Amino acid sequence: MCHNIANTDALDSCMKTNGLISVVVPVRNRANIVLRTLDSIACQTFRPLHLIIVDNNSTDSTLETITDWARKNRNEQFGIEILQCNKPGAPQARNYGLATVTTPWVMFFDSDDEMRPQHIEKIAHEIQENPDCDLIYFDAAELDSDGWTNPMSVNDNDVMRGHLFHCSLSTQRMAINTNLIKQIGGWRNECKIWDDMELGVRLLLNTTNVRKLHGDPMVLVHPHDADSITGVDYRSRAGLFENTLDIIDSQFQSPEQGLQHMWVECRRVILAAMYMRENETQRAKALLHGVLSRHNWRTRLKLRMVYIVQKLLGRGGSATSTLLFKPTKAKAK
Repeated sequence: MCHNIANTDALDSCMKTNGLISVVVPVRNRANIVLRTLDSIACQTFRPLHLIIVDNNSTDSTLETITDWARKNRNEQFGIEILQCNKPGAPQARNYGLATVTTPWVMFFDSDDEMRPQHIEKIAHEIQENPDCDLIYFDAAELDSDGWTNPMSVNDNDVMRGHLFHCSLSTQRMAINTNLIKQIGGWRNECKIWDDMELGVRLLLNTTNVRKLHGDPMVLVHPHDADSITGVDYRSRAGLFENTLDIIDSQFQSPEQGLQHMWVECRRVILAAMYMRENETQRAKALLHGVLSRHNWRTRLKLRMVYIVQKLLGRGGSATSTLLFKPTKAKAK
């Protein structure tokens, strides 16, 4: 199991040498909006701070835009490094940036979102108060089309369950001990979608030193457009979701992980329901049948309930899964 620097004195010493936190931002063809993200990082009240921007084969003026911005904003307390990664995909770009990180902690951030000015300062305070911590996660707020912010809060007392159903450890909602993420191999390039869900599972399987940073959300997530890696529907990336779920499920093979395996099965059923709502009928039926065929009639009934709720409402499948598949209470001797 990976651990952070063991005491405050060691942490302070490392901070004086390298700083405490690096932020890695992959970017591809975002010349028109990336400065909004970079300005929000430059406005952070915490210093020193190291920013690593990874251009992922942009074909527009992104590289020129970030190069010019870096020249104007770089200083002794705000180091800015620009890298070029020619291999396509956000996981590749993030790993390319991660390889250059020398600070004890690292954060990853998307090139279309924003940080509020005190965001990293609050994270740094949490790290200094809890030097044995390996992973800190926090809520975000999503900006809707009318300009209102909607909190994206996950309050599940089971961190793994909350992450599997709601991706509470999404890319821009966690800070990670650098040793931990490097030792588990970083981001998996095989995951073409939901790569942060897969990474979060591996992080949670390799440390129990996890803390949630409470308070008002300090990250503002902008609505995804059609060019986003996350996309705006399921059908256009059909098959990629199943691949990531298979990779995640392969890590829940021991008998004591049976409940976690069932949560992944629920995610498959929820995905099947979303395919059906998008009129991908054959894919939805095949995915649902594949899941149901692996279980007894009682479990199949529960999974069908999850499917029906999600299919009818377009939501509620996660809550239904949490209600129907939960830890069994041990019988008193």
